Amino acid sequence: MRFPLCTAAKVGPRHLLIAAHCMLAADEFSNTIGLSWVVQPGARILITNRPEVDFATTELTPVTVAEAHVFPEFLAACEQDPMTCNRVGGVSDGMPDVGVIVVEEELAGIPTARVDLRPVLVGEPLAIQGYGCRDSIHTQETYAQIELKHARTFAMPADGAAYRDVFRSLTPAQYREQIAPSIVMTPGPVVAEDQGGLCPGDSGGPLYRRQGRNDVVVGVNASYGFIIDETGQDIVPVPLTNWHTRLDALSRYRVSNWLIERGARVTFSPLLDLHLDVAQCADGFEARYVGLGGLYCVDPRTGLVDARMITLDMLAGCWERAAAAGEGGQRCYEPLWDEAEYLALRGDGFCAIGATFDVRLGACVNGLFTGAGVSDDVRAACAELGTPCESPDEPMTTIHRALTTAPVRPIIECVRRQRDGSYVASFGYESEARRAVHIVPGADNTFGAVVDRGQVADFFPGRVRNAFSVRFGASESASWTLTSPDGTVATATASASSPRCR
Repeated sequence: MRFPLCTAAKVGPRHLLIAAHCMLAADEFSNTIGLSWVVQPGARILITNRPEVDFATTELTPVTVAEAHVFPEFLAACEQDPMTCNRVGGVSDGMPDVGVIVVEEELAGIPTARVDLRPVLVGEPLAIQGYGCRDSIHTQETYAQIELKHARTFAMPADGAAYRDVFRSLTPAQYREQIAPSIVMTPGPVVAEDQGGLCPGDSGGPLYRRQGRNDVVVGVNASYGFIIDETGQDIVPVPLTNWHTRLDALSRYRVSNWLIERGARVTFSPLLDLHLDVAQCADGFEARYVGLGGLYCVDPRTGLVDARMITLDMLAGCWERAAAAGEGGQRCYEPLWDEAEYLALRGDGFCAIGATFDVRLGACVNGLFTGAGVSDDVRAACAELGTPCESPDEPMTTIHRALTTAPVRPIIECVRRQRDGSYVASFGYESEARRAVHIVPGADNTFGAVVDRGQVADFFPGRVRNAFSVRFGASESASWTLTSPDGTVATATASASSPRCR
């Protein structure tokens, strides 16, 4: 993106995920901040995904900006103090530094990553990518030649380096309360020499979850932490820590919802629809937040809380309160709860008291939330699998296995011949599972030698048509093979002789 460079990740057919500060410019005369002219709609930007770039000889691809979106809370923080917004340690610390650029052209030839809605856990293996500088933040580089650098890393506690990050002078408690809900922290070279450090130009780049293939994005390169040198005057220009904006479903301000609304592709836990989507409320309810990302749903007309979010421990607490007041406990089973009592029994964590966050499922779980019960179709699915689940106390994994252990079959819909003689095949699928199934592109979801051709990873129940398309040559074919959770293997092959699209 001209100079200074920024890195981005393609998260949709025309969508670039990037840091918000790459998109903003401050006017020192009017003391205001807004979209830079570089990303104004109609502007042309030059992009490439080549691992090595020589600006004197490398051909870059010009694309036209159609839309540019900066995360609202980040922009609001910047507007309070425009001239310090983009500095390390500025007013935007702890705000989601993320933006989306939508271009007019299809970004052909660049793989599409998915935004992962599962939160990152401390110690989880990750990977950083970026086109930034080679040495340190103070190196005067010409950027005539750049390379896409890649470093394996891991998530560290948000307050893990607080005692050394004297540049910001935040206490460990402030890190936990102000920074952790919005930032994934990874160690820089000051913490360990083998760790990668962010540099100017890396901003906006993806933080990947390492799960065999780097195809899911969990953060956006945003900032860094430093220590002071031996003189006590200047910062050491090598990162102590790297800061990445969280994108998951439990991040502060629900960044994931904002990205979905702007067309980003996401990958999600297949169980979010089993009892409650942690990022959504039922129709007629509005989301309210408590603590560091806890969500509950309120009917704004009555002020009553949706009781689907009541855990077994909260139900027990309600009974105790009722007994102390000389009342029966019938009100504890009502579908709507008084908000004050709900909050008193819920607690202020991510999850309600008695529930824990399951990173594999991507949701707060307590067996089942009591309001959900166990429906007849769930009981039937468990019976078919030979593992009865008659009560809400059954392990979530039992119900997950029962509802998703079924064949998922790929289907070739039709092919369309292109002017250059190649073909575009449209694929769909049919799933017999009762809930959404997640099959990561790889050995169980593959096109053979080319594992990832943009195929879906999240499979909804029933027949889904035209889920994605793949281009192939006139003398070639495209074979999509799925291995279902029950072990069923099925392949759909598209060729020039496949049925034509109408």
